Amino acid sequence: MQWPAGNGEIAFSYHHRRADLAALAPSTAPPLPDPEAPEDRFALDAKWDVVLGFWFEAVLIHQQHNLLERPYRRLASVGIDYTFGIGQGLTALAEHLFLGASEQPFGSTDTSDYSALLLRYLWGVVDEFSLILYRDWDADQLFSFLEWRRTYDHWSLHLMAFANPAEGRPSPLMPENDLLAGHGGRILIVLNH
Repeated sequence: MQWPAGNGEIAFSYHHRRADLAALAPSTAPPLPDPEAPEDRFALDAKWDVVLGFWFEAVLIHQQHNLLERPYRRLASVGIDYTFGIGQGLTALAEHLFLGASEQPFGSTDTSDYSALLLRYLWGVVDEFSLILYRDWDADQLFSFLEWRRTYDHWSLHLMAFANPAEGRPSPLMPENDLLAGHGGRILIVLNH
């Protein structure tokens, strides 16, 4: 359900499914006898555009399974963005993410905090530069990613560089074998037909 809210909008959603918990178990763990669990997701999000763009998103997830110590998970983010009138536009976007897991819907057992900053600049018609800085406040780690992208009608070239901690990952939602750990670069050529 979605409603207008001044210069923006606000929405609520609900989703029910049977979640496969086997995907959450470590690869070395024995198979779960009953890997499926009923899952309910409740979400609230809103956005407004008044000089700055502002938004928030919040999700409460409940999974019912006797093997889960903390059956409730919470995710919430708040963010702002603005495009400065520099050249063809310098876009700045900042967002903060809160994660939590507990035995009760709003308990405070396990929490994590992450912040991100994106700067994007368009240079001409085909070139774009992006800088992403990402901070894990609990692990006291900073992740950085720089990209130059050149886009044509049917293909694009991406030159990327990154400087990240050798251990750790930018989010607990990402896989353990993060290919962007440490310092390095990548070249990517994409063909769209």
